[in-house]
Amino acid sequence: MDIALLTILKKRESYIRFKPFIKDYTLSKEAKAVFIALEIYYRAKPVPEIDWAEFESWFYIYKSGNITKANAEIWQHFFKQLRDFTATGSEREMVAHYVKMAYATAIGEKTMNILQRNDGELDAIEELVQEYNKEVGRAIKPEELFASGDVSAVLKRATTPGLNWRLSELNRSCGPLRGGDHVLVTAYVGVGKTTFLADQVSYMATQLPAGKRVIWINNEERSDVVSLRIRTAGLGKTVVDMAMDAAASDAEYTALMGGDKDKVLVLRNDKDLNNVTHLNAIFNETKPGLIVFDVLDKVEGLREKDSKEHERLGRIYKWARALGHEYDCPVISATQTDVSGSDTRFMDQLRGSKVDKPGEADLLISIGKNKDLTADQDRRYIYIAKNKLAGGGMFEEALRHGTFEVKINGPIARFES
Repeated sequence: MDIALLTILKKRESYIRFKPFIKDYTLSKEAKAVFIALEIYYRAKPVPEIDWAEFESWFYIYKSGNITKANAEIWQHFFKQLRDFTATGSEREMVAHYVKMAYATAIGEKTMNILQRNDGELDAIEELVQEYNKEVGRAIKPEELFASGDVSAVLKRATTPGLNWRLSELNRSCGPLRGGDHVLVTAYVGVGKTTFLADQVSYMATQLPAGKRVIWINNEERSDVVSLRIRTAGLGKTVVDMAMDAAASDAEYTALMGGDKDKVLVLRNDKDLNNVTHLNAIFNETKPGLIVFDVLDKVEGLREKDSKEHERLGRIYKWARALGHEYDCPVISATQTDVSGSDTRFMDQLRGSKVDKPGEADLLISIGKNKDLTADQDRRYIYIAKNKLAGGGMFEEALRHGTFEVKINGPIARFES
């Protein structure tokens, strides 16, 4: 198989494309030496494809200190195989095999460390499997490696419909959400993060196509309370109003969600479910149209031995962002500001963060309020602290980093202009 791989890599174009995905420790001794030498040869000679006879002569000079009478016959046989070999398999399958071997080695070493020295957690293996799935995908799908230079292709994202916000200020400042967008919503304790999410997400759910659902990861409060708040926001009715005719309210909500009463699925607030391993399985099963984390910081997993909390959070936020690309859906994550956010209307200081949390967000929305208890306690202050979205829809460029004063209507769980 090593001969087949080197035959693929004898084309400069293929070598440049696949080299990052090949680890030399997965190769035999002779193949490893040739693989390493290819880089030096390509630098010295601008050839589009290697002639193995010419390369062999160069290689003997390059490795003159390592070629002896004892191993010369082995090298002659190895190069004869290269000259005579005719490729029959798929390039993609071949490279995917070596990517798999590299990750199998890393997973095996991690497993032995856990078994022999109790060094590390199973989450580390889960993370390696995730990395393998992404890397093998990148290796065999070159069209995913580069952005198109076609102007129409670049503009397509900005003109593609997405999920609009209920709050008009956000439509004007942010534009719609599309697959792969990662939104970070931050506020201090008690400001109204969950209410904000219930309001906007219940509206976005009505825009999802049939068969697509919102998966809401809840680890803040009772899940039935969150579900009720989502219904309150969706219908714009108080709990008292809905309770007056529960059956009619259920029917109205089901109709609002296009006939799917479970359009927004709220995960039980269960510590055993609140980890990367279980959540990956849930997402794989449900193929979500929108993912919500309330809150993302509390998701467990991806902690390496002796790692600091901000390093764990950095890995969790990278994982959450990657979910949006994997399932081609927006991801909205809630987090808290640090204590400075308790006395600031427009702020963006994230709790437990260095640069990882804001760095993994395409859109950062902060929500503040007046600390002064004599002030209007229904006022909320929205600041678009970061915005890398493509725009489109009702978007206005002048408001890309806008600040807005709005009102929270607690009884119906909505934010209003």
